[in-house]
Amino acid sequence: MASTGKKRSSGILKEFITARTQVWQYLNTSLDFFLRAAGLRTTTTLAGAISDGGFDSPCSISKCENESYILNGVTYDVWEHKGAAAIGSPDNPVIEVDPDPLNNVWGNVSFFGIINVSKGNMAIISDSSLMGAADSTFDTVDYTPLASEETLVTNVASGTTAFADVVYMSVYNDQAPIEQNEIIVSTTTSFEFESSLYVNFKFIVEQGAKVELVIS
Repeated sequence: MASTGKKRSSGILKEFITARTQVWQYLNTSLDFFLRAAGLRTTTTLAGAISDGGFDSPCSISKCENESYILNGVTYDVWEHKGAAAIGSPDNPVIEVDPDPLNNVWGNVSFFGIINVSKGNMAIISDSSLMGAADSTFDTVDYTPLASEETLVTNVASGTTAFADVVYMSVYNDQAPIEQNEIIVSTTTSFEFESSLYVNFKFIVEQGAKVELVIS
């Protein structure tokens, strides 16, 4: 029996659909590769978990391939650190200032890994870290930079946002010759609190220095 034109058309259509899909996959892959090479598209994967008083603090570092920093005529490599943590104060105050419970102090210390640099030190050149505080009254999450007396956290008792007393990032370093830079964020309030902490900063090291993140 002779084949019909309908069957032939159906086969051609299937071949066309398959070829079109392959072309789109190729174009999308090529575009993604180009955008990443140009520094216009990135994907951040936060690796590992650090024990932090019951909270996990995954973090990662990556080299900014298309970026450099010149200071006093010297060119440095630029790296970026990112991390996230759900933080909160313990049930009991860290420091009991006096018998008046209103004068007690609550706090949290979050660790975001140790950045090892093979030569020289590291220096933070920009910081986009944010604290996310939920406010049940207005059904909002307010994001503020890390700054003493200007950073909002959630007051557990009221469910509303309130300003922390002290919030700051530290780079602790006491090692040589390989520089070990421990990244720490400390928060202190006069009330029991909770918040979401998003760490994001860029730092520079000597050109060609090997940089690694230790998270355990």
